[in-house]
Amino acid sequence: MDGRKSIKRSVDTLFGCMAYLGGASPNELYLTPKLFKQTYETARNKLRDIFGDEFKNINMHPISNSANLYGHLASLGATVTFPEGADFSVSPFVSSVDEGIALLKKDVDFADNDLFRHYMAYTERLKKDFPDTRVSFVGYGFSGLFTEAVLMRGQTFFMDICEYPDKCLEFLSLLTDSLIKFTRFIRKINGEPLYSDAIIGLADDFNSYIAPEMHEKFVIPFWIKYYSALSSGPRYLHSEGMRRVHLRQLKLADIAHFQPSVSPGLTCQMLAEELDIAFDWMLPSYEIIYMDDTQIDKWVADTAKWGPVTMRTQTV
Repeated sequence: MDGRKSIKRSVDTLFGCMAYLGGASPNELYLTPKLFKQTYETARNKLRDIFGDEFKNINMHPISNSANLYGHLASLGATVTFPEGADFSVSPFVSSVDEGIALLKKDVDFADNDLFRHYMAYTERLKKDFPDTRVSFVGYGFSGLFTEAVLMRGQTFFMDICEYPDKCLEFLSLLTDSLIKFTRFIRKINGEPLYSDAIIGLADDFNSYIAPEMHEKFVIPFWIKYYSALSSGPRYLHSEGMRRVHLRQLKLADIAHFQPSVSPGLTCQMLAEELDIAFDWMLPSYEIIYMDDTQIDKWVADTAKWGPVTMRTQTV
């Protein structure tokens, strides 16, 4: 593919990294919007000193509060916590598929919860602190369909699929509808078109626990439903934990770019051999810290020959 001829090099600095470099704890920065500007600018200056000319390859965390993938679930009634020294957390809050179906059939006001109000107030403060920058309402997010299904129901959901397949199909359809409405809700806040021809992304990890032979019935139709409702543009999928046999399913959903991220069952060579679409490959932070420069150079050379559009690492 033409897209494989140019390899991008980048480092993503996420919220925790920015907080660390800027002299704040993630929890403190998450709760206190007035700290953001100084923390952001201090972190950016330190990164310039560290990377020098390579700073152009650094992707700074956006001017926003921490990415919270549980915004949609909070709107449905989940309790979201952010303990000091840990990431966001949510516990299953639906005791059965029937309860989940009943919940998803109700009209939901996505703005009527404390987490939304916190993110909105934070965004308004950032708009004042960065008047020359377009600050969007981001961070109050959602996960992919199967990730949300498991977060709602717990790991029992994988048993539900076997015991109550028809109910689970209804549950997944309603959950997809809710995710579509939620995405439109966020777009409306930011003054974005509700439907466009732009790239459309989805991050859905727990689908990899579904047997590949079940994907065509339980996974692919709902991916297609989500993508089709929001954009006619290229489809991007982040999905961790897949195996080689799963890759052949991607073409059924017309995926244009695949990001496997942390997927121990895959290699870059497998992606090159199985896919005729763009993909990227990551060197995880928990591996790179044990590697010297020679080993990193070898990783880059070994990876590049398989043609990912991006080779990346990520500092959290």
